[in-house]
Amino acid sequence: MLETLPTLSFSRVAEAATFADRSGSVLALGGPTGNGKTSSALEVAKVHGIPPRFIAWADARNPNHEGGIVTFNCAGVHEENARGIMIPHHEGGGEYRSVSLKPEEAPVEASVGDKPLLVVIEEWQAASGQIKQAYRPALYAPDGQERYIGVHKVGPNVKFLITFNGRLDDVESGRELSQPDAARCNQYRFELSIDDFLTHVQGRFKSSPVWGYLNFFRKGVKTGGEGLNPWTGKTKGEDKKSRYTGGAVCSGRTWEGVMRMFSTWDSIADAETFSLHAASRIPQPVVEDMVSLIKTVLEIGPEVTEIREGRKTLSSIPKHQHPALAFAAARIAINEGGKDFPAAISSGSWDWAFDLFEGCSPELGAWVFSTLAAHTQPDGDADNPIMFHESAQRLKGLVS
Repeated sequence: MLETLPTLSFSRVAEAATFADRSGSVLALGGPTGNGKTSSALEVAKVHGIPPRFIAWADARNPNHEGGIVTFNCAGVHEENARGIMIPHHEGGGEYRSVSLKPEEAPVEASVGDKPLLVVIEEWQAASGQIKQAYRPALYAPDGQERYIGVHKVGPNVKFLITFNGRLDDVESGRELSQPDAARCNQYRFELSIDDFLTHVQGRFKSSPVWGYLNFFRKGVKTGGEGLNPWTGKTKGEDKKSRYTGGAVCSGRTWEGVMRMFSTWDSIADAETFSLHAASRIPQPVVEDMVSLIKTVLEIGPEVTEIREGRKTLSSIPKHQHPALAFAAARIAINEGGKDFPAAISSGSWDWAFDLFEGCSPELGAWVFSTLAAHTQPDGDADNPIMFHESAQRLKGLVS
C-alpha cells in the first residue's frame, strides 16, 4: 500500500533524486493526481544537470537542441504503439510475432544522441506488462552494461523519473509498484505540503484572498468547521486515503485553479459569486469555511496592517467595520503568538493589538480582550499573564 512508503513533498525531491542516483536506481513518485508529481521533474532535472524545461519529442531529436524534460504517459497506450520498443504482438490465432517500432519518440541513442534528457514515465501503473518489460532494462542495467528500450540502446545522458498513482480507473487503490519495478526504483508517496505549495505560488498569487486563507490556516487559524482540514478537504477521523467518490477535490492543481479565478480582492464581486464558482473546484464545506474567514479576517486584514504600521488611525475607519477589524487583529495576534502566548505578551509583540483595542468602544474592546484572554489563560484569571499587562485594567472593563 502507498501509505507504507516514506512521504515526500516538493522541497525534498532534489534530495531524493540525488540518493536514487547514488543507489543506481530511478526515482518513483506515487500519490494522488494534481499535487505536482510531474512538476517535480524540474527539480530532478537540476540534480542531473539537465535543462529544467519541458520540451517536445521533436526538440529532443533536434541535433541542435540542448535537451530538457520529455514525458511519456502510459495510460491508454497499447504495446503496439509504445515508443521505440520491440515487444511481442498478438497476430491472431494464438501466435505472436515481434514488431520493432521506429524510435522517433524514444530516448534512444539513434535519435537523441548524447543529449541530456529527463524522461518522465507517467501513469506507470497503467502500462501493459509488455511495455513494462521493455522499459525495465532502461531503468536499470548492471555496471558496465548498456541500457535498452526493447532492441534500442538508450542515450548515454538520459535519466528517468517514474510517476504513478496506484490506480487503474478513477479511484486510488493505493497500490505500490510491483516487485520487478520496485527493485529498480526508490519509491516515495508524494504528498504536496501546504508550505511547499504556498512558497511555490506566492509570487503569482499572494494578492489572492485564497492564498491568504491557506496562509492563515498554515499559521494555525482554527476553521469554522470543527475538525475540517481545508488544505486536504478532509474532516477529522476521515480516511485521508479514501477512494474518490465524485465531486470536487482538494489538490495543488485545484487550489491553484481557484487562485486563478480569484487572483485579487477586486475579482470577487460578492460572497455568493465566490461561493458558487469556488465550489466548482473545492469541496463545499471548505468553500463555506473560506467565505467565513474572508468576511471576517482577510477582508479587513489590509486595514489592520495600515493601522499597525501607522499609515491609518482607527478613527478614520467607519465604526461599523470596527468589530471585524478588532476580531482580525485578535486572530493575527494569536497566530503570531505561536504556542507561547505568555512570551508574546511579555515581549511586547501584542502591544500593537492592545493599542488598537483601546481605540474601540469600551464594549468591543472588552469583548475582544476577553477573546485573547481565553487563549492565554493557563490556570485561571489569577494566573493569566494578560491580566498584568498595563492595558489590561482599561480593556477588561466589561469582562466579568
